[in-house]
Amino acid sequence: MGDEAKCGQCEYTLPKAAYGTSQWKKRNGPAGPTCTACIDSPGWNKDADNHPLLAKAAPKKEGGEEQSEAAKKRKEKKEAKKAELEARKAEEERLAAEEASKPKELPKFRKALLKKGEGVVHPGPKDKVRIAYTGMLEDGTVFDTTLNKKKKHEARLLQVDKLIKGWEEAVKTMTVGEKAEVVIEPEWGYGAKGLTDGGNVIIPPNATLKFELELVSLN
Repeated sequence: MGDEAKCGQCEYTLPKAAYGTSQWKKRNGPAGPTCTACIDSPGWNKDADNHPLLAKAAPKKEGGEEQSEAAKKRKEKKEAKKAELEARKAEEERLAAEEASKPKELPKFRKALLKKGEGVVHPGPKDKVRIAYTGMLEDGTVFDTTLNKKKKHEARLLQVDKLIKGWEEAVKTMTVGEKAEVVIEPEWGYGAKGLTDGGNVIIPPNATLKFELELVSLN
């Protein structure tokens, strides 16, 4: 065989790689070439069951199989991760479509701008704001105001998400310095219960409320 030769010492038929260049040239000589194992460790074949070069070749094959198995596991893990991500995305899309299909609640307030504010920053739910206001029933009865006896407003510090729904949604559309008239329907006001204080009715059940609001500051 052109790429193999029999070692003159251990008598194993080995590939060209088992010999040095000078020994490979002796492959057609009477004594034959001597493999690198026999040169490095003369007499090794007295106690060995297999040629060391062939013994080294076996683990390579086994290692290759191990690498192939590891690659297979990596591929399976990658595919499982991909499937998980696709399933998660599909679920998110399903939930988004389900949410989009729900009927949207229409705003239960109307706002008319009385004075334009400054800038473009609007209050968030957790922000604290100072607001000057006057609250009235539909017939004009004032039930609450920040006006003092001198007819000057003393703005109150309030947290946006602690207000009634109509106030909260209206205030979140305002900027500092803005003044507006806001009409709130009962569902976003005090509802069917209304508001009482010590047995006195402040706001009757199912009342539509009207406020003049001014956003004085935003913290």
